[in-house]
Amino acid sequence: MMSALMSTRIARQLVARQGRLPGAVSTRPQGNLQLAFSSSGRRMMDADALITTRRSVERLAPTLRFRIAGVTFEQRQERVANLARGQALMLLHEPHNIYDKNAVAVRTMDGCDLGFVPRDISAQLLSQAKQGISFARVLSTGQNTEEKWGTSIGTQPSLLSCALQPMPFPVPESAQDPGSRAMAKALTESQGTCEVTGMSQVVLTQALRPLPCWRYDFSKRTVEMVRLAVVCPQVITCMERLRKISGPNGEQEHNEAVDLACNINGWERVDMEDHVSWFLDMEERMFMEKWSVVIPDEINKF
Repeated sequence: MMSALMSTRIARQLVARQGRLPGAVSTRPQGNLQLAFSSSGRRMMDADALITTRRSVERLAPTLRFRIAGVTFEQRQERVANLARGQALMLLHEPHNIYDKNAVAVRTMDGCDLGFVPRDISAQLLSQAKQGISFARVLSTGQNTEEKWGTSIGTQPSLLSCALQPMPFPVPESAQDPGSRAMAKALTESQGTCEVTGMSQVVLTQALRPLPCWRYDFSKRTVEMVRLAVVCPQVITCMERLRKISGPNGEQEHNEAVDLACNINGWERVDMEDHVSWFLDMEERMFMEKWSVVIPDEINKF
């Protein structure tokens, strides 16, 4: 029997996806996206420019396509059967997995387990991934001759998304110092371009900002910083507004941030709303379970 929670979620997803061509990624701005905001709150960057540049970067980035493994186990069939073509998914590295240190779990944006990236693909995916959480999109879903459901997905792990990374407490200042040697190294490696939108620092006429990237170990309850990325100020502000709706104009700013992030990532709004809900639940869980934050010496010393 399908649970009431799952029935509600599926119904909401179907309503949210009505009118969408199968497999298409909407690039039409959703909501008020005439201008993207800067970190000071001033509206200054044409959102279409950020989105258009992101689409250009996506066309050049390598794509991995594969079928999710393990979909017939642990009551995953019902979840797989209700996936929609084009739906966004999370890919979560599980270094704590006792069977495979390269295991990468595939989950819905609200955290429901779907299976794993195949073993012969996971090492390649991790070699391209920029952080512990990557994202994918459903390409197709169907049944085999035994009436078992399966699904194919595609991912571009070398691209960062405008998305949230849960933390048990605020990120230490040492991990995001814009004047650090680690930041200088990140700027050199990115060739002075935003790692989310692909927008050049020269075009932005603003300094790029540091963005720590993290990996999660659920057995040790630790969050480990794996690298420092660089992104444009508009992405940092968008992420900040995604995580909160309180304060003056909080709800409006949150909704604008959801619209901008959806257009940058090519996600439906329901996917982003599920992602934000998962993020908030994870942060509460980490705080209650007293997770620790690990910053490697080679990063911290900078």
